[in-house]
Amino acid sequence: MQSRINQLSQSFIQDLKPISNIDKLETLRLKYLSKKNGLTILLMQELPKLSVDDKKKFGPLLNQLKSDQLSAIKSKIQELSTKNQELSIDLTIPVSPAPAGHLHPTTTIIREMNEFFQSQGFSIGEGPEIETAEYNFRKLNLPKGHPATDLQDTLFVTEPNLLLRTHTSSIETRIMTDNQPPLRVASPGKVYRNETINATNSSFFYQYQGFVIDKG
Repeated sequence: MQSRINQLSQSFIQDLKPISNIDKLETLRLKYLSKKNGLTILLMQELPKLSVDDKKKFGPLLNQLKSDQLSAIKSKIQELSTKNQELSIDLTIPVSPAPAGHLHPTTTIIREMNEFFQSQGFSIGEGPEIETAEYNFRKLNLPKGHPATDLQDTLFVTEPNLLLRTHTSSIETRIMTDNQPPLRVASPGKVYRNETINATNSSFFYQYQGFVIDKG
């Protein structure tokens, strides 16, 4: 009897391992635990034929075997249910598009103006927002002491030579310094002034200007 119990336990474990769906698991349950002809149940039905001592010895072992098989089947059901839920997620289904923002009106206008001027043969100039006094003032004929260079009008980073540009003309001075005519350039960008912020003024704003220089 002991060897038959051990053999039945091992065969159940081997049969349980490869099972991958609920239908096959139900077939396994019927094979071992069906009330009519389940292998474990049939073995338990032989207990009345045993001696009193053997009943005391093998009865608890058979009950434990049945309990272990039921627990194993229950655990397998939970495992397969979890896998089925994971497989039910179709990763090929297109996701809903994420909400997208939109461009700021100022950015939209600048881009539209850039497209227009480029269609007219202009290039778009760019330059640093932190500028030197040389390009922001001196090359535009604004010498030291000019009112535009006063602290009340200009935001200096390091006085008196490094500042936040007060106009996009500094872009033009850089382009004219480094390039030969003919030149057709539009220069949009953010500029800064030492202004008191209120309903009509800010310490920065956008400026759009351009220039044309033909061959002399």
